[in-house]
Amino acid sequence: MLGPVFFLAGDSYPGNPHIEDALRARLAPTFSAWIGQAEILAQTGEPTFRTDVTRRLRLLDQIVPAGEAGRRVVLIGRSSGARVISLLAAQRDVAAVICLGYPFRCPNRVLEPERFKHLADLAVPTLIVQGVDDQYGGIDLTENYALSPSINLMFVQAEHEFHISSDEWDAIARSILAFCGRAPEQQSAHNASFDEAFYLRANHDVGQAVAAGAFVSGEQHYRKHGWLEGRAFRLDRDRLRLHQPRT
Repeated sequence: MLGPVFFLAGDSYPGNPHIEDALRARLAPTFSAWIGQAEILAQTGEPTFRTDVTRRLRLLDQIVPAGEAGRRVVLIGRSSGARVISLLAAQRDVAAVICLGYPFRCPNRVLEPERFKHLADLAVPTLIVQGVDDQYGGIDLTENYALSPSINLMFVQAEHEFHISSDEWDAIARSILAFCGRAPEQQSAHNASFDEAFYLRANHDVGQAVAAGAFVSGEQHYRKHGWLEGRAFRLDRDRLRLHQPRT
């Protein structure tokens, strides 16, 4: 059994409670625990909900388990909550990330790369459930945004607020459960491809940075910087890389 689940709401919280309610009713029995937005506020001591992404990320980092326990955590986020959980997953491993209505863009505003640029390199298995009519990013998002191979897309006939039928929520819940069931295998395949020992031997500066606490591991450095710098991630005659540097 995976879990616990941490669910982060969007900026409209406590509005649109139907989204968490629909998922909690269908998913919670399968996981070891469900920590919803109200529970997160209680655990972090926040008297009121705040929309600041940086603050929410810092608070989430404090309550999500680290290490082996953290690798069993499933993060589910709606709208801005999806931004927060994906940013945490870009920093450390969790079992899976589920985003509903990811806010790739803000309507009537210029593109803000900080909303989505980290998704190009995200290594944690991620499922984005997106409405085809979502004004924050609809059916055309695959043409406009670079997404990591670890990200899977599921489009549903919905808008950003997910006003859909009970049957449609059932289908989304089944897809989420199936995805979470496959996530450990996907994560194991990724982890097996990265040679931590080789990377640290080949990059003494990274080893020093890890020893100094600047990075948790060589793989974290690679995800953030190494692939852009063209560093090999394992000893391989073809010098294969998890990502090719952008030109």
